[in-house]
Parts: sequence; C-alpha cells; structure tokens
Amino acid sequence: MASFFKTFFAVLLAIFTLITLSIMIIVMVASPSSDEHTEVEDYSILHLTLEHEIIDRHYENRFHLDMSTFQPIKKDGLNFILNQIHKAKLDPKVTGIFLDLKSPMAGLATMQEIRDALVDFKSSGKWIVAYSDFYSQGAYYLASSADEIYMEPEGLLEFKGLRSDVTFMKGLLKKIGVDVQVIKPKNNKFKSAVEPFMLDSMSEANEEQLNKILNSIWGHIAQDVAASRNMTLDQVNTAVNELASRTSQTALDAHLIDGIKYRDELVELLKSKSGTEEDEPVLVSLNDYSSSAVKDFIDLEKVFAKDKIAVIYGLGSIDMGEGDEESIGSDGLAKQISEARKDSSIKAIVLRVNSPGGSALASDVIWREMTLAKKTKPVIVSMGDVAASGGYYISCNADMIFASEMTITGSIGVFGMIPNTAGLEEGFLGLKHDGVKTHQYADIMDIHRPLRSSEMEIWQGMVDHIYDDFTGKVASGRSMEQSSVDSIGQGRIWSGVDALGNRLIDAHGGLDEAIAEAAKRAGLTEYRVKNLPEEVDPLQQIIKDLTGQAKANPLEMLSREDAKLFRMVKQYQEVMEMKGVQMRMPFLLDIR
Repeated sequence: MASFFKTFFAVLLAIFTLITLSIMIIVMVASPSSDEHTEVEDYSILHLTLEHEIIDRHYENRFHLDMSTFQPIKKDGLNFILNQIHKAKLDPKVTGIFLDLKSPMAGLATMQEIRDALVDFKSSGKWIVAYSDFYSQGAYYLASSADEIYMEPEGLLEFKGLRSDVTFMKGLLKKIGVDVQVIKPKNNKFKSAVEPFMLDSMSEANEEQLNKILNSIWGHIAQDVAASRNMTLDQVNTAVNELASRTSQTALDAHLIDGIKYRDELVELLKSKSGTEEDEPVLVSLNDYSSSAVKDFIDLEKVFAKDKIAVIYGLGSIDMGEGDEESIGSDGLAKQISEARKDSSIKAIVLRVNSPGGSALASDVIWREMTLAKKTKPVIVSMGDVAASGGYYISCNADMIFASEMTITGSIGVFGMIPNTAGLEEGFLGLKHDGVKTHQYADIMDIHRPLRSSEMEIWQGMVDHIYDDFTGKVASGRSMEQSSVDSIGQGRIWSGVDALGNRLIDAHGGLDEAIAEAAKRAGLTEYRVKNLPEEVDPLQQIIKDLTGQAKANPLEMLSREDAKLFRMVKQYQEVMEMKGVQMRMPFLLDIR
C-alpha cells in the first residue's frame, strides 16, 4: 500500500509539473518576441500606468508564475521605463504622454529618476497629461511634471508631507524573556538599527537625524512641485499644511491640479491634444511600445559595439554567499566585478547599489574587488533608493558616486547584536543548559546566557576596530581626513541632498548620468551597456522554480499591504539571524 501511494503521488506531481510547464511555455510563446517590432501609429500617446512594482533592473526573460492564479508576476525595471521615455521623446509618431497613475510601487529616488526623464521628455516640445481618481503622494510627485493634471470629481489626492515610522520590540522581547545585548562603538549615537531592541521610543539622536532626512527630502519634493506648478514654496507648503488635496475642488483651488474631469471628458481632451481623427485616442502601452523601432534612438543595451560598459546590479541586504536578484552575496557580486575587471572588452564599470547594508565581512570582500577594479578601469557608482552602511562601504572607493537627492545614504557605523534567551528558556519554557569546554572562550557565542564582562570587552574591541577600518576606507576613497569622516559618520544617515554637501557623493544624478560619466572617463563614443549578472535562461528558471532550487519569494504572492507586513517580519528575522559585526542602516526606516 505504501508503494502504491508513493507511485500515486509521484504521478500527480509529474502531471502537475507537466501542466505548469505547458502553461508557462504557452505564455512564453504567446508573448511577443524581442525581435518583433510594434508598428506605432501616427498621433500616438505613450500610456504610462506604472501599475507593476518597479525594480532597478529589467529582466528580458524573467518569468515567474503566481501558482494560485497561474498568472505571470510582472515587474518593470527602471532602466526599461527610462529607455521607453527617452525613445518616445525622439519618436515623431508619439505626440505626448498620458500619465494614468494611482500608486506606483517604487522608492522616492526611483520616482525622481522617472520624473527627471519626464521633464526631459517635455524639452522636446511634446506634452504630458496626468489623470487619476486617486493619486498617492508618489503618484502626485510624478504627475506634477505634467503640463496638465486632472482628477475625477470625487477623486482623492494624497499630498500631506512625509513621515517615518519605527517599530520598537523591546516590550515584546521583555514579555517573552529575551534580552538583546548590543555592542557598538561608543560614539555611534546615530546607529539606530539596534534601538528597536533596546528602547521604547526614538533616541534624541535618531529623532534628530530622521527630522533632518525628512525635511531635506521634502524640501526637494516641494521645490520640484513648485517649479513645475508655477507655485512658490510657501504656496506648496501651505497647501500641504491645510490638506488642500482633501477634495478635487480644494486641490483645484490650491492650484495642485488644473481641472476636474470624468474619464470620458479626458478621452476627448487626449484626442484633441494628439490631433488624431480617430474615435478614440491612440494609446500605446509601455510593453507594446518597447518593441517599436525609432530611427534616431540608440538602445545602449542592444546596439552592436565592440567596447562595453558593465552595469553590475547590487540589490538588497549584503551577506556571504552567492546572493540572488533580491540580495547581495559577497561571492556572487565580487565574482561579477572581478570578471568585468578582467574582461578586456569591458572598458568601464558602473555598480548600481540599492542596499541598506548587512554583513561587515561580506561588505569588505566586495570592497576589495571594487578597489582592484578601480586600478584597471573607471569605476562609477550609481546609488538607488538606499545605499547605506554596508551599501556605502562597497561604494566608497569608486572614482565617482552619483545619487538622487532623495537617496538614503551614509550610515557609516557598525554594531553587533547577541540575544540572551535565558529568561525565555528558563522562565517561560523551563529549559536549562549545562556543559563543559576546553578553553575560556569556547562558548563565547552562547545565546543561552548573558555575556561575561571579558566577552563584552572582546566584542567591543572588534566593533571599534571595524568602525575605525570603515572610516579609514571612506577617508581614503573620498580623499578626506578620517576625523572628518567620523564627524559625519557615527552611524548617521543622510539624504542625497546633504550627502553632496558633506562629500559622501560627487554629483546628483541617476543611472543614465553614471553610465555617461563612465563612458567619458573611458574615452568611449560608441559602446554597449552589458547588464550583469547575466540573465538566467527562462527554461532553466522554470526548472529551478519547480524543483525548489530557486529561493521562494512569498512577497510576490501577496497584496501590497500584506507585502509590507511580510517585509517587516522578514527584516526582524534577518536581524535575529545576523552573524558577526553588521553594517546596516537604521532598522525598518519607512519614509512615506
């Protein structure tokens, strides 16, 4: 009977696998090939909804299936979106852009790069119209670049300023009998990643740095909105303080929008602006437009050229190992940098960093490869939404660092955390531990008791040494005095606006500017952009997904609110599983 059930379930698994493979193959076959070109009609309008999660890198062959619905999980790469906007600017058949937005899933720095591309698009003399029945604050920031902004009569608009929320766990840990022992350099007063485990509310230092960050980023948002809307900063901030966005009429009165329309009225406006004589405006989606060809547009990722610029993506927390699309592994990223360094056809390297940091050891392994690469060819860093702590560590020795005004960076500091579960195990579970050892420190990593004073001294010496090494490497890479680095370090995070002033970065700009600088330093006029790591073959990815070789990502199965909760739980789990001294930015910093 046992043999029967084994065979039965094996057959069921085989059938399920065959069905899943068939569905995936059908979807892939049905999807347009990258070699096929979409014919764009005259008087077309590029229709941007930005409804999928926006990640730094576009994957041409990335294919993941939601196993509950058998629908593809779609994500858009920032480089893909920027390319289509740049192409539309040069396309004589595209008359304008329709921003049909609700709540884009992207960080502030990512949205700024898109917004900058939209502003550049208008420099061609073409128009942008925005419309929605609900604008999130991020959506409105993008929409503010438009020539005209419209809302549905009963629509909603979020324009209320920024806030940051930190969740503190000290009370919960106390209830279950867990004590988190924290070791950090004595002057790292801003290194607030450990505060949720030690305090019930923000320290004065953390409150100071978060206020500085929020006001700095908000100042840039307000400045951009004011410039595009022909308003003063006072008018923008007054509109926010009075919540003038609360209804479509109050938003119109405050000049936050240009009109109130139903969608059918907007359709007539788009027809008029595009000049079409069709019954409906000619809208072309981002995906459809991506396969169109425009004579004067050069796609640097597909053009044939002997010389290359490698764009290497380092995304997510930093740890040892290979890493994946959503995490940085020291072995994997160091290998990519090393291979690009040794490849004679690659004339320059751009490292795109979007990371809150992680393991100090893993960060140092990557820093070493960046240092070796810099000796052989230009190395430029492009910072995304976050490049802090370990994310800054791996960036600091580049020839030049670009960041958005709204990038979160800095956090030059370290810490170690060792939980003491004695209260939980003895007081709550009734467990006790006993044992023997050969040497004094054989049990130094024991979490079932508090640290001894001699052990605390050892850990303190380690974090002090690593912090000194961190500030020394930043000083060397940035041509600064180590004391100056320490004065802006101490675990403090900075916005891209302030990071330029204190010399943590060299210029404001996005990935496009970083690539252009790399080409300039390498003396290239014709080149191809090579994205690394190489994409996994889609069939191999399917096999990995089905056989369990690929790391499952529950986030891709969740709704937006559920995903936020999962990220919070996941980050707590990462902290509790930390090994060694850490370089991480303030814990669970959520600006919205």
